[in-house]
Amino acid sequence: MIYGHCHDRNFSKLTQLLSKIPLMPLIGKGEALIQPVFIDDLLKAYEIALVNESFYGATFKIGAESPVTNRELFTIIASALGKK
Repeated sequence: MIYGHCHDRNFSKLTQLLSKIPLMPLIGKGEALIQPVFIDDLLKAYEIALVNESFYGATFKIGAESPVTNRELFTIIASALGKK
């Protein structure tokens, strides 16, 4: 999941929703994993790959250091918004 743009349809909508409602339902136990990618990191990887032939066909790991659960993601966002 890519985040960092105000109209990303994922994080921005989730953040708006969490800022407006007092309770967020989780699917299952909220243990599904997600490994978000910041848009600036993605763009930098594209730039590096496009201007350096030595990187053609290479694989880049640009996601978060480790995945987080949906529950953890909601907690991180809520904390940043000053909510429980």
